[in-house]
Amino acid sequence: MRKTIITLIAVVALLALVSTSFAEFHALWKNKKLVEELKLSDKQIDKIKDMTIKTEKKMIQIRAETELAEIDLRVIMDADNPDEDKAIAFVKQIMKLQTEKRILRIKEMISMKKILSAEQLEKLENIKREHQEKKKGRRGKEGDRMPDKHHRNKMHP
Repeated sequence: MRKTIITLIAVVALLALVSTSFAEFHALWKNKKLVEELKLSDKQIDKIKDMTIKTEKKMIQIRAETELAEIDLRVIMDADNPDEDKAIAFVKQIMKLQTEKRILRIKEMISMKKILSAEQLEKLENIKREHQEKKKGRRGKEGDRMPDKHHRNKMHP
């Protein structure tokens, strides 16, 4: 039982790390260079800003509720004889909150697609692709320079 709950908690944590397509660009209205490249109108900027702020506030609420439920689950699991029904109920609550978070991001993406023109969306996709390629390139270079864990331990006991 304990293994199952720990596995479910790990899945919840993994879901929290997964980002959606627009996650890095959800506040694109703050990035003047991006606003210029996409040629966003003032009306588009206002809509995106309002949507982003509402989404961000809701995400904060969901994260707080999730953290509180995770604390409650830990308390139950730390007991000598954990209440299985309560533990499962908290896991279900956490999963429901994670689902709500994903749905909120999907709604944000759909709203963004309704606000931007086809040309702007295409340009944004290209910018995202370039951004991801740059990030991959930086990670690769850093990885090449860093000695592996075992090698590092041998150099610095």
